[in-house]
Amino acid sequence: MAEVLSIVGFAVAVPAVAISFAQCGDYLQSLVRKFRQAPETIQKIGLFGHDLSQGKLKMDLELAGWVFSQEDIDVMIKVTVEDSLKELQSTLAEAAVMLNSFFDTKGNVRRTYFVLVGERRAARVMSELKRWQSNFDGIIDLIDKRQRLVPNDLLLSRAKLRIIHKADGQDYTPISRSALVIADCEYMDTDVHEMKVVIERKVSEEEADPEEVKAVANILAARLNPRNSSRGILQCLGYRQLAHFELIFRMPDNATSVQTLQTVIAESEPAAYGRYSLEERLRLCRQLCEAVLSVHSSGLVHKNIRSNTVVLIDQASTSPGQPNTTQTRLGSPFLTDWFMMRKATDLSSRRGANDWKEDIYRHPRRQGRQPEERYNMGHDIYSLGVVLLEIVLWESFIQPTKTPPICGRYLSTAVKHKYVRPDESDSIGKLTMPLVTQNVMVALANEEVASRMGSALADFITSSLKCLDGGLHGLKENDFKASPTMVALRFRELVAQTFSNTSY
Repeated sequence: MAEVLSIVGFAVAVPAVAISFAQCGDYLQSLVRKFRQAPETIQKIGLFGHDLSQGKLKMDLELAGWVFSQEDIDVMIKVTVEDSLKELQSTLAEAAVMLNSFFDTKGNVRRTYFVLVGERRAARVMSELKRWQSNFDGIIDLIDKRQRLVPNDLLLSRAKLRIIHKADGQDYTPISRSALVIADCEYMDTDVHEMKVVIERKVSEEEADPEEVKAVANILAARLNPRNSSRGILQCLGYRQLAHFELIFRMPDNATSVQTLQTVIAESEPAAYGRYSLEERLRLCRQLCEAVLSVHSSGLVHKNIRSNTVVLIDQASTSPGQPNTTQTRLGSPFLTDWFMMRKATDLSSRRGANDWKEDIYRHPRRQGRQPEERYNMGHDIYSLGVVLLEIVLWESFIQPTKTPPICGRYLSTAVKHKYVRPDESDSIGKLTMPLVTQNVMVALANEEVASRMGSALADFITSSLKCLDGGLHGLKENDFKASPTMVALRFRELVAQTFSNTSY
């Protein structure tokens, strides 16, 4: 049992902690190799050990260890990382004890014991390791990514990026209900690569500030994703300055379709959500939460989360024998519309809009041309709650073909709870007054979500909609302004808790 004791005994809050965990991974693999013709669950534990010793998880643990060598990293982040590593240490010790119990004193596998008792234990341990890794991925996002290599110049000249012209002249394909277009291009990195890109154009009455555009491109390229599209944010290649500014994002490999979430919902009947499984819709909710976490964990605020700024990208399966299928029917969600993004600590211009179709996703104090408050993470979390509510109801709140152009469930809830009078039910101005929108959203979350997708998600959406009123783990309104790191940590905890019993 000396090896097990060594797993329990090493210190986690040290820069070289990844080496100790790598040794744990090697030890787990050695036990799994002794289990000849090991069942799938045991093989998965061996693969986890391999990831610890020489895979991506080892690199993430090295980054976690780097945190403890830095004096300017927030103490709360250090404590969170240390707690997570202690949890992994404990689970690895349990895994080692369990694997050792499968062998008798002569080293032979006790297969009868495994079938009667051990298989359930192994499945539970693997489930704990998988849950831990999902949570740890979110914690890693909290770490300042100063070790990443960032291109010196993100201005994409024609020599660096060239749009491939098509014979029919249709070089750009617009994405419905968005300001995005798709194009084929050649991109010069260390070599020339052909790829599809998503282009986000700065469409505004106000003249764009070149320094602001450059800052957004730098933040996206440097802080939100290193070399791939993951956790709901597309890889940013840089920006172009033509007649207008453009941000250029690389499309995921094998992408087969790109649509906004609003389009996917609007083009099907409200009852059609039944064609998508509960697991599929929960997966979409979880991945969207992770995308927002990625933004907040980098100390940023998105400022424009709506169902028409979320795109769903389907990718062709790479599984052998299934070349023409897709991984998911709804695709993976990615946030777009980045031009308003800012650091959570930056001053806000407090520029607003006067469009109810955008304001319906915004917190009451952020609506209108002159918002009452500077933007903070709580306002993003509120907007996320509204979008999640649309996914649960599978109905867009905006219904342009109706009079008034708002969904019937929203309208009937507003009248039912007397937020508007029956004779005001055809007035879009009355229906979308700031406090009316929040009250209706909270009522819908309380009355509709639990029966459709469970009480955990219902509580999460309600907490999101009331986050600036003490609904998010008891955080006070001032916490969102004064302590963005604490908000990001609490929000991460709430996401992990909400989806802890799912594997989607």
